[in-house]
Amino acid sequence: MSTRPRIWTAAAAALAAVLLTGCTTSQAVDPTATPSTPVPSPTPTPTYSPDQAGALANATTFENLLERVRHDPRMTGQLTMIKILKPISDAPMIQAALNGRNRWNQAGWKEIGDQKIVTTKVGNPTPVGSSTSITVTFCKDQSATRVVNKNGSEITDSTIHVPYLLRTYELRKAKAGKVFKVWQSGGQVVSGC
Repeated sequence: MSTRPRIWTAAAAALAAVLLTGCTTSQAVDPTATPSTPVPSPTPTPTYSPDQAGALANATTFENLLERVRHDPRMTGQLTMIKILKPISDAPMIQAALNGRNRWNQAGWKEIGDQKIVTTKVGNPTPVGSSTSITVTFCKDQSATRVVNKNGSEITDSTIHVPYLLRTYELRKAKAGKVFKVWQSGGQVVSGC
């Protein structure tokens, strides 16, 4: 008698057992139960052109440097700031950032806590004279931060610290330029983001 049919039968039984093992569950499932927490929908990620992405990256670098300066103006020297800002900013914006740093440093102020960028909006490239402009706007929640003086006392002046701020950067790229540089910025106090 041949052993071949028994081997095939045993192999088929083993294969069926393996396949069926994957179909079992160790927990009883109630088909009428509903999930206790809803599954969140994924938030769509905006798609930016290379120009928009470059402008956003430079505005973000500028914003992050300003935050670092507010946390400790003495730790970010002028030469360091110039080195970081020169490739991404026009000279007047570099000077404005240095003036802000010097004001905070001389007053002995520093920001404690972290701000959170709640929303970011990147505009479309727009021709302006012989250059192209892109606007980047951040809505910042600064409610968890506070500004203190060198003695650690909180500064309550509303021109120094606001809970929510809409910060807008205009970046421009010259016709022959390769990068969008921060050309000007402004802020608007808002009631929330």
